[in-house]
Amino acid sequence: MNILNSSAIARGFSKSQPDEVISLDHRLASPQAKDGVMPDPAFNLFYERLMAWTTASEPLTAGKIRRYLKDYIGADGLKDYGTLSKQQNILTQVLARMKEGGLEQGVTYKTISAASVSVSASNMFVQEFMSDVFKPVDDEDAPENMSW
Repeated sequence: MNILNSSAIARGFSKSQPDEVISLDHRLASPQAKDGVMPDPAFNLFYERLMAWTTASEPLTAGKIRRYLKDYIGADGLKDYGTLSKQQNILTQVLARMKEGGLEQGVTYKTISAASVSVSASNMFVQEFMSDVFKPVDDEDAPENMSW
């Protein structure tokens, strides 16, 4: 029974034999990003569009960024970031990319960071509200909890 390394296949390497060693040069030539994570073309496109939009949008505010995310239409023609959790995830990725590029001292980074905090707080509020609605606290005085 042969067990193939699916992570090697996912990284774009051919099916390797269990005894085959992949050279460092071959690994460096593959389209991997840092830490063995494949680059995401959809994220790269989004990031480029967002950075172009932020330079053209003056004055930049957290509210404008949130509206941009909500209305953003991806390459597939769908609104990719319509929910708060998706907005929170993408803003976290954007901030990480900006930090990697040494852009954390700029006004754009600070404004995107403020938008991220706003989205995170809103997401937390909605999740807590939904939790209260669907898992209400037991009421000791409720008729079904009375012991006669």
